[in-house]
Amino acid sequence: MTFGALPLAVFLSAGVSPTAMQLLDANGDLQRLRRSVAAFDQRTFRTPLDRLPTFVDCLLTSDPPLACASAIVEQVVFTAKHLDALLTSHHLVPECHVGRTIVAADGAESSALLEALLADWLDFFFEPSPPGFVLFADHDEYTTLFAGVGTLRRRVGVLKQKGFVEVSNYVRQL
Repeated sequence: MTFGALPLAVFLSAGVSPTAMQLLDANGDLQRLRRSVAAFDQRTFRTPLDRLPTFVDCLLTSDPPLACASAIVEQVVFTAKHLDALLTSHHLVPECHVGRTIVAADGAESSALLEALLADWLDFFFEPSPPGFVLFADHDEYTTLFAGVGTLRRRVGVLKQKGFVEVSNYVRQL
C-alpha cells in the first residue's frame, strides 16, 4: 500500500532515495494526502511525551527496515524548538514550517524527525517508507494511524503491548 501523496513518493518512484534531510514546498500534497487517507482504517493513541523514544520505535520498527520518511507540517501552535534544532543540525534553515515537507534520508533521520515533531506543539502528517501507514498527530497530543486492516492491527498490537493508551471510539475528521 502506498499513499503516494508526499514528495517521498516522487523520490521512490524514480528509484532514488534522498541522500540528506531536505525541506521542500508541499505544493498541494496536503490536500491529496487528506483525500487518500480517508479510505483507510484509523486508530488513535495519546501521544506519550514522557516516552517518545519508545513510542517512535514502536511506530517505525518494520520489516523491511525503515528507509526514509517525509512529513508535512499543517499547523504550528508554539515555537517548534525540537524541530528547529533538528533542522539546524542538518544545516537547514528553520523557517516557516507550515505547508513545507521535510524529507528524512534514512531510518535514523526518520526516527529523529518523528520524535522532534511529536515533541513540539504541531499538527502534521508523517509517511514512512517502505509505506504501510500514514500518521497524523496534533497539538492536543493525539496520534492517529491510517492503514489497511492488517497493518493497523499489527501496529496497534505492538503499541498496546508496550502500554500505550488507545483513545477509544475516536474518529479523526480530516
